[in-house]
Amino acid sequence: MKLVRFWNVGLLLCAACCIMSCEDGDDGDNGINDGGDGGSIFNPNDPNEFDEWDGSSSDISWYNGENTLFQLKSAAQFIGFAELVNSGTDFKDKTVTLEVNVKLNEELKFDADHNVTNANELRKWQPIGNSIHPFTGIFDGKNHVISGVYCTYDDNVSTSKPAGLFGLLKYGKQSTSREYAIKNLCVTGSFVKGYKAGAIVGEVQGDTYISKVINCSNASVVKGAIAGGVIGYVNDDGQVENCANTGYIESNVEGKAGGVIGECNGYAEYCHNLGEVKGRYAGGIMGMSDGKIAYCYNKGTIKVKEKANDILCTLGGIIGEANGNTI
Repeated sequence: MKLVRFWNVGLLLCAACCIMSCEDGDDGDNGINDGGDGGSIFNPNDPNEFDEWDGSSSDISWYNGENTLFQLKSAAQFIGFAELVNSGTDFKDKTVTLEVNVKLNEELKFDADHNVTNANELRKWQPIGNSIHPFTGIFDGKNHVISGVYCTYDDNVSTSKPAGLFGLLKYGKQSTSREYAIKNLCVTGSFVKGYKAGAIVGEVQGDTYISKVINCSNASVVKGAIAGGVIGYVNDDGQVENCANTGYIESNVEGKAGGVIGECNGYAEYCHNLGEVKGRYAGGIMGMSDGKIAYCYNKGTIKVKEKANDILCTLGGIIGEANGNTI
């Protein structure tokens, strides 16, 4: 027998919620939006066009360790940025801005269960930042879109790398700015799977200083043990503001799924979910939480994972499982 418990946390409506959304696109059966194909001649000033990565180019000519502000103006420069972070270049006290829409793969195709059917045609993405070399700076997407992220790790192994466009956002020790953020960015037409999985970032750690994810949105498929549309896991000092999900989010049999955050022990405000969320602990904003939440709402469908038989399942319009939250 399947036991289901509903948390009556209420529906918190935003009086004034300034959420960044993805560019309009065709709605597919899997709840993801197509970013558009762009033209044969890329125009970086056209918000509807994408600079498509060729799968091999990497440009780090823009980087100078003495500078504190960098602009990424092509897909190759974005790839170069990812490689710099993952090879140990420290972006502490530095800001990186994205000046173009970037397409990392051609169209991802999905079956009825929201699994990718053309994986052999796709380039696997290595998230920006990991436990050895986390991203410790500020990334400002300037309301641009990244599409075609295909990132997969084992969702049953807790030691798997955090999965997402970014892997791990973490405070930079001895930083003078005390701000570490990913902001103003949308991921669309993508597939992310891992133990801690989020379309924008897999894991956010704050500790001494606060790490933030601000004005970000997802229109993609995210699956994992701790799966969130925008962020997989947020620790005690992480903050999430003005973020939204319209994608499909699903946890594994015993996992946690949230429209915006899979599991949150930090703080979230002015967020909303319109996508479908399915899991053992499933909530419109958070799958499980021991943190704080304010001014958030959900209009998406929340479902129990089909195979979660003979175990306690908890669902909520806002939070699936609430442990000492302040709402």
